[in-house]
Amino acid sequence: MLLILVVALLAGCSIAGAWYGRLQERAWWTRRLIERGINPNTLYPRGAGMPPAPLEPLDPSADAMRDTMEDMAREVERLAEGQRFLTKVLTEKRALPPEPPVPPVPPVPPDSREPPADTN
Repeated sequence: MLLILVVALLAGCSIAGAWYGRLQERAWWTRRLIERGINPNTLYPRGAGMPPAPLEPLDPSADAMRDTMEDMAREVERLAEGQRFLTKVLTEKRALPPEPPVPPVPPVPPDSREPPADTN
């Protein structure tokens, strides 16, 4: 029972601390905006969505980045295709019947061996 009470107390303190910290953070940001001469209520008015930002044409570096990402996507697709092919080949190889075992080479009888050569 005591454990449940302690856990509930810690959870409540954590929630209250997070709520209080959020209030302090919001007050700090509001003070910063006011110091800079910005009315925080007009920055993000409540109940109204963000106005749509005007679309700007993409600069050449964004086009280059898009082209690079498309090249990378093509290379990744090629790698995936190679992996699918290799998986298919290995699966088909497992489906084949096993190769017949190679018969062992019969040992040479000891008396049919040639005598060691004299080095004298």
